[in-house]
Amino acid sequence: MYAVCVFDLNNLRTINNSLGHDKGDEYIRSFAVQLRKAVPEEYFVGRNGGDEFLAILRGLNREEVEACMNHIRTQTAEYSRQHPEMPISYAGGYALSTEFEDCDIRELFRHADQNMYIDKNRAKMEEAAAERKISLEALDVVKKKGIPFFQLYLLQCKTGPVPDSARRFGLFSLPRTAAIPVRPSILCRASRMRKRERKCVEC
Repeated sequence: MYAVCVFDLNNLRTINNSLGHDKGDEYIRSFAVQLRKAVPEEYFVGRNGGDEFLAILRGLNREEVEACMNHIRTQTAEYSRQHPEMPISYAGGYALSTEFEDCDIRELFRHADQNMYIDKNRAKMEEAAAERKISLEALDVVKKKGIPFFQLYLLQCKTGPVPDSARRFGLFSLPRTAAIPVRPSILCRASRMRKRERKCVEC
């Protein structure tokens, strides 16, 4: 009985592009060190290329594998707390040999990889929800300050782009072509306008 666990780092491309590949390599090494610390020494841990890692756990049932995965989360979370300049973010998944008949390790890896992507999609949804919450809170602050959204949007169309401080709210995404009347429910929404909304003259 064994389990294959796979891990995929988030944000490596962003770090490489914004901070350089040396920092990207540092990010990879930091996760490798924390993963090795979190997984007992008797189990195999290795890098599977790029930003992917794996661990092979033998003789553990589902509850014990879950406990190991949770310990990895705790270990990396503590590292991230101590290193806020480059916190570790990753997706993880696993598959147990006892849950698949006649399954070799390559096939088990495929199942674990699928579960990892489920975790990655969950994390993306949580991140999007958190960003939306921040946007709505910022929007509420702007509304309370009495900034006239419609007039500001018309000003953008006529004279140029709005300030970056306003653009961060994601409210001003139509091209600067003309003063286009926009339905308030769209104009004051925190998310960006959809393609079909961009094409509407009267929304």
